[in-house]
Amino acid sequence: MTKKIRNKNDLSGDVSGLLREIDEEVRVEHLKNLAQNYKWYIVSFLAVLFLSIFGYWTYHSHNKEQQQQKGGKLAQIVAFQDNQLDEKRNALLALIEDTSKDDIYNVLARFMLADIYTKQNDIAQSLEIVEGLNIEDQSASSSSTTHLKTLAHIKIYYTLIHKLSYEEMFTKLGKFAEKKTDGLRFMAAEILAWSAYYHKNYEKALYWTDIISTEKVMIPRNMGVRAEVLKTVLKAYVSNTQTSVSNTQTSKENPK
Repeated sequence: MTKKIRNKNDLSGDVSGLLREIDEEVRVEHLKNLAQNYKWYIVSFLAVLFLSIFGYWTYHSHNKEQQQQKGGKLAQIVAFQDNQLDEKRNALLALIEDTSKDDIYNVLARFMLADIYTKQNDIAQSLEIVEGLNIEDQSASSSSTTHLKTLAHIKIYYTLIHKLSYEEMFTKLGKFAEKKTDGLRFMAAEILAWSAYYHKNYEKALYWTDIISTEKVMIPRNMGVRAEVLKTVLKAYVSNTQTSVSNTQTSKENPK
């Protein structure tokens, strides 16, 4: 009885093995059919994948090489001496010409060139260089490039405190000074405060110094000190002005 049961088990095992072999053969045949029917699709897909990887690698290798070349040019420009301003200016103009406005090397070159023109008191040329940054269009700029554009824009208007009215300064810098997410807003606010003070708009000057002095973390210590000093002076002016106005009104109401 035991022998018969063993034979039945052996037969069951043989059938299971045969079914597995048939199943494997069916799978292999199915894969062969798929490969035969779709081989050109598979080859095309692999070719596209290879070309994509190769193109990506080539682009980034080329881009890295270009960035290194531009960095080398900028390093040579920085190495120019103070008595080589003409050479430095021409090299910066060439670098600006060779790069796009959203390239950080273009922004750095404009920043340095504007500084040269400012030192030579050529404010019109300096403004033209900085305004060429097209700061309104930030779609293609990285965050560091955008930050540097803003810094260059703000810095050039610092030199124009005595040349432009407060209203003109506010038109150019107000949007930066009121932008609460940008640390550069305090630099813009300080410039507006000094512009308002210079043009005797003491209330506006106080407004901007209050914005600076209430910030304890993001501003440099020397900026905070300047703001407090200017605020003290402004409060004295405002107090004297109010006293003068009050005395004038009293004199009119009680003439001798």
